[in-house]
Amino acid sequence: MNSTLILAADIPWIAAVAGTAALLFVFFIFAGIWASRYTKVGPNEVLVVSGRKYVITEAEGRSQVRGFRLVKGGGVFVWPVFEQAAVLSLAPLAIDLALADVRTRDGGAVELRAETQVKIKSDDESLTKAAECVLGKTADEIKQLVRRTLESALSTRLCGWTRQEIARSQREVFATLRDAAAPELAKLGLEILSFNVLNVATPHVAAA
Repeated sequence: MNSTLILAADIPWIAAVAGTAALLFVFFIFAGIWASRYTKVGPNEVLVVSGRKYVITEAEGRSQVRGFRLVKGGGVFVWPVFEQAAVLSLAPLAIDLALADVRTRDGGAVELRAETQVKIKSDDESLTKAAECVLGKTADEIKQLVRRTLESALSTRLCGWTRQEIARSQREVFATLRDAAAPELAKLGLEILSFNVLNVATPHVAAA
């Protein structure tokens, strides 16, 4: 009889302990999920979160719906199942360029060697372009894309000069080449940090 009374008296206490344990279990489960899905990026990185429709307010105050959102620095919770996250690096990329047998306006050929440093620009418009064009690519793949873009732009511009003009006005030519390359990279969300022409060969032509 006494044992039955004691057991009955213990039921509320046991229920309270069980309830507390269940709450703690649920809390730790959610804490673990939060910790595993809270994604942080460094000061030289941008997180691109996708998977849902996001209403983005642009600098001009206009709103538009996009399939991803940008997180600059810090961190954000990425919802499991519904969202994915990828990182855009804003670190500079060094790229060597080599153009051979580029035809000029006078029908001759020139060769050009140059080196450049590029990076993803940090404004929202450029980051959006970069997310659409280079997100998911490795650094080497981005370099290849930039190299093809630059070599095409530079070849097109060199075709507008004669070999004599290139040999005579190299400083002007170099500045024009950089100006020609910049808008093409801007389409990818990239900017030129430095652009150095190492050599332009104009066979059989001497500077005046």
